[in-house]
Amino acid sequence: MFEDQLNQFIQDVELNPDDAQAQYNLGLAYSEKGMNDLALKHLEIALKLEPQSAEIYNSLGIIYDSKDMPLESSLNYKAAISLDPDNAEYYVNFGTLFAKRGLYEEAIITFSRAIELDENNELAYSNIGATYALTGSHNNAIKALEKALSISPDSVSVLINLANCYLEVKEYEKSRNTYNKILKINSEIADVYTGLAYTYAIENQHDIAISYYLKGIDLDPYNPTTHFNLAIAYEKTNQFEQAIEEYEECIMLKDDYTKALYNLIILYIQTGKTKQALQSIEKLREKEPELAINIDNILSQNT
Repeated sequence: MFEDQLNQFIQDVELNPDDAQAQYNLGLAYSEKGMNDLALKHLEIALKLEPQSAEIYNSLGIIYDSKDMPLESSLNYKAAISLDPDNAEYYVNFGTLFAKRGLYEEAIITFSRAIELDENNELAYSNIGATYALTGSHNNAIKALEKALSISPDSVSVLINLANCYLEVKEYEKSRNTYNKILKINSEIADVYTGLAYTYAIENQHDIAISYYLKGIDLDPYNPTTHFNLAIAYEKTNQFEQAIEEYEECIMLKDDYTKALYNLIILYIQTGKTKQALQSIEKLREKEPELAINIDNILSQNT
């Protein structure tokens, strides 16, 4: 179906190469197919034919952004906004570019302008909420994300960000409720299970936390942080052999995870695995000499 449509756009351009709309349609079609160089070629032709088109500038901004060319993307977004300053979509796209580059203050200002123009723009609220969260302003993030959710109640990305923000402000019950709502929409997201696990772990309900960490690992077995957190939960419930296995797995996945290595050595000592402890402490000495000194002191007290 898409190939037929693409072929039709190609024919349209061959028949009418000076038709800006035909060039624009073909450029967008190539963009959807991930053929960005061809997309740029035809959009640039379209722009020469229709130099006052804000829509073409905006599309060029999107493609340059996808090619990790922020300067070119920025110039095109600015041109789009100068031609059509009341289009909220252009501000959302420009704000997203700022946020991706770590320019959070500029992003917030730009998203705010989009909201002024369109108070029901879910993406503007969602993105400004995510940006507030990145700056540590979680209460502002929650307000924006709750507004986004009122517009799009089943947006998984909004729900995930909102659940994480509730977690940051220690609203654990709200966080759990939000994570559980996500699971009703999509039960295959590892981060949702690990988020749920953390809400229980922080309240010392480690058996429940373990069950959720395990579900998260089933979906994403290569996340070292999840293995680390599961190891801690096993420690808290005196399941030391399982904790050792998880710390070892964590280090296999992330060789420089020194906190996991430190905890593992402590467990080796506590469970009488002195040989493993001595072998591991040399690795720790290379990576974190100060932590290794702490281990040396512990070993000396146990000999």
